[in-house]
Amino acid sequence: MRAHFRVWAVYSAVAGACQVAALLAPAPTAPGDTTLIGEMMLVSAIAGVALAVVAGYIAWDAREWSPAMLALGCGSVGAGLVVRFVCADEGLGLESSRGAAFAPLLGLLAGSVWFFLAVQTWWPATGVRDLRQTLAVRTLLVTAASGMGLAGYLLAAFPHALPGDQLTRVFAGIAAASYVYAGARLAGVWRLVRLPSLSGLTLSCGVFTVLVIVLAAGGIPGVAPYQIDAVLLVGACLPVASLAVEQRVRPGLRSVAFGPLLCAAVATPLPQRARTITALVDRISGHGGPMRGHAARVTELSALIAAQLRLEPEQIAETAAAARLHDLGKLVVPRTLLHRGGRLSAREEAAVRTHALAGAQIAARVPALAPAARAIADHHERWDGSGFPSGKRETEIALAARIVAVADAYDILRSARAYKPEWGAAEAVSEIERGSGSLFEPRVVQALVRLVASGAIRPPSAAPLAGAIRRRPAA
Repeated sequence: MRAHFRVWAVYSAVAGACQVAALLAPAPTAPGDTTLIGEMMLVSAIAGVALAVVAGYIAWDAREWSPAMLALGCGSVGAGLVVRFVCADEGLGLESSRGAAFAPLLGLLAGSVWFFLAVQTWWPATGVRDLRQTLAVRTLLVTAASGMGLAGYLLAAFPHALPGDQLTRVFAGIAAASYVYAGARLAGVWRLVRLPSLSGLTLSCGVFTVLVIVLAAGGIPGVAPYQIDAVLLVGACLPVASLAVEQRVRPGLRSVAFGPLLCAAVATPLPQRARTITALVDRISGHGGPMRGHAARVTELSALIAAQLRLEPEQIAETAAAARLHDLGKLVVPRTLLHRGGRLSAREEAAVRTHALAGAQIAARVPALAPAARAIADHHERWDGSGFPSGKRETEIALAARIVAVADAYDILRSARAYKPEWGAAEAVSEIERGSGSLFEPRVVQALVRLVASGAIRPPSAAPLAGAIRRRPAA
C-alpha cells in the first residue's frame, strides 16, 4: 500500500510540473521564420495521411483494446497534420482560420487521451480470436475515425469556439501529464519484455510531452516553425513504426495488449498474486475455450507430484511457481502460431520454442518471480538431452522443470484439442511411461503413476494443448 501511494505521489508531482511548464512556457515575441513552412506542411500532411492509414490498419488487425487505442492516438496526431494543411493559407487554404494553426495541437491533445487509456488495465486481453471483442474494437475504430473527421470540420468551420490561450495551456499540461503517465507504464512493460517496439513507444511519449507544451505556447523563441514541424513529424512516425514492426514480427501485438496487465499482476498484493498471474498466463498462452485452465491444472498437479516425491515445502512452492509461469514466454510468440492446428514449419517451430527462454528472462527481471526463472527455461528439456532450448540432460535440468514437464504432458494428453480428442487417464499414463528414461525422469513418472492410481488427480474440467508426446513436443 505504501509503495502504491509513493507511485501516485510521484505521478501527481510530475502532473503538477507539466501543468506549470505549460502555463509558464514562453511564447515567441516576434513572427517566426516562415522559411519552408508551406513545403513542410505538405510533407507533414502526406505523412499524416500515411500514418493514419497505417495506424488504422494495425488497430483493425490487432483485435485488442490497448494496441487499438495506441494506434488511434497515432492516427489523431496524423489527422491534426492533415487538417492543418487543408485549412491553412500556406497549404490548400480551403477553410483558412485560426483553427488551422490549432489542428496539430488538437491532434496531440486527442492522442494523449488515447495513450492514457491504452495503458490502463481495465481492458480485457483475450489472447484468442474473440468475435465479440473484435467487433467491439472495430466499432470503436470506426466511431473514433468518424469523430476525428467531424472534429476537423468543426475546427475549421467554427474557429471562434476554440479555447483561449490560458485554457489551451491548461489542456496541454493535462495532455503532457497523460503522455508522461503512458510513457512510464510502457517503460515498465519494456523493462519486463525488452522488445525494441516498446522502447520506441516509450520514447514517442517523451517527444509528445515536449511538443504539446511547445505548440500550446505557440512555438519556441528563435526556432523556426518548420523545425518544430520536423520534430512533430518524427515524433508521430516513431510510435507508428514501432507498432508496425511489432505487428510484422509478432502479429497480434500481444506484448502491447498483455504488457500492462502483466506489470499490474506482478504488483498485486501477495495473497491474490498467484491466482492473478495464473489466470493471466492462461490467457497469454491462448488457453481459451476448451483449453482454459491449463496453467492452474499443471500447477496443482506439479505440486502434488512434488509432495509425492517428499520434497521440502520450499521446493514444492518453487515447483508450483514454475508451473504457474511455464508458458509466460508465449507473450512474445505470434498469436497466429499459438492457434495453428496441425504441424508447424521448422521456422515456426523455432519461433514457438523461444518461449521457454523468453519466459525465464521475463521472470528473472521480477524479484518475486526470479526463483522460478531456471525451471521456466528448462521445462521443455528432456531427460535424454533431446529437448530445448539448451539440450540439457538428466540432473542438469532443474528438478522443478522435470516435474513440470511431466505434469504439462499429462494435462495435454488428458485434454481435447481441435486435432485430437481427450485421452483417458490410463492412455495418458501409458504414453508418459513410454517416455520414462528418455523424455522424462523415471522417478517423476512413477510419482505420477502412483497419484493416478490413488485417484488423487481430478479429471480436467476444460481442455488444453495437445499432441502425442513422441509425435510433437508440447509448445
